[in-house]
Order: sequence, then C-alpha cells, then structure tokens
Amino acid sequence: MEIKETLAELVRLDNNRRVLEAELDETMKRIAEEKEKVASFFEKSGIGNISTEDRTIYLDRQIWAGVGTESKELFSKTLINIGMGNYLTANHQSLSGWVRDFAREHGLADKNGKITASIEEILAALPEQVREVVKVTEKIDVRIRKK
Repeated sequence: MEIKETLAELVRLDNNRRVLEAELDETMKRIAEEKEKVASFFEKSGIGNISTEDRTIYLDRQIWAGVGTESKELFSKTLINIGMGNYLTANHQSLSGWVRDFAREHGLADKNGKITASIEEILAALPEQVREVVKVTEKIDVRIRKK
C-alpha cells in the first residue's frame, strides 16, 4: 500500500470512529433516561428486579463512605482515638467496606448480606465519633445482567 492509500484509509477509519462515537454518546444518553424511568418504577413499586427475555434488570445499591468533615486533622485524630488509625492510609473503598461490614454486623442487612437499611439507619448505628467525621452516601443504579 502506498502512503496515499494508507493516509486515505486512516482518514476513513477516523471518520468512521467519529460517527460511531457520536452514535454511542446518543445511545448512552438514551440508556440513562430509560434507567431513570426504571429506577423510579422499582422504587415506587418496591420491586427489586424484573426478568425479561434473556436479561434480569435490577437495582444496584452501593454504600460509600468518605471524609465527612472539613478538617482532615479532626478526621485523623478521631480515627486514631477509636482504634481505626489503619484507615488513615487507606482509600475511600476501604472505609466504605468497613461501613458496609459494620452495617451487616449490626443487623442492617438481609440473610444474603445485602444491606437493606437506609442511609439514616446506617448513620444512626455507627459510633457517634465516627458519625461526626465520616460521610455515608449511597449510589443507586439500574443494572442489567444475563439470566
């Protein structure tokens, strides 16, 4: 292949990539819109999942924790004082894992370990010192998996 043909092929492929990216962006926007509708339906009806064709559509709820105070120093001192100093060098995933484990250990989950309590209930169950410095949030997403 001569360089002219190579350049032409490169331009053609680049144009094709741009068209596909625009198509993907539009599809992702539409998926987000439909997920909002499904999440609203699930929450209003109390349904956790629906199977259709070869997929199961379900709500995925994730509990996340992070620094909940403006003062990193207060956060650090508090964790050290309550014996959680090892979380100072950990990331938010480790701290979130600790909160999820705490919730499970304190009966805020079903028999499969899925946390069923609200954020308010989880916060209320946490030791007071932890509540003062840790922010707990939840992320709810509609997921799809093969049956």
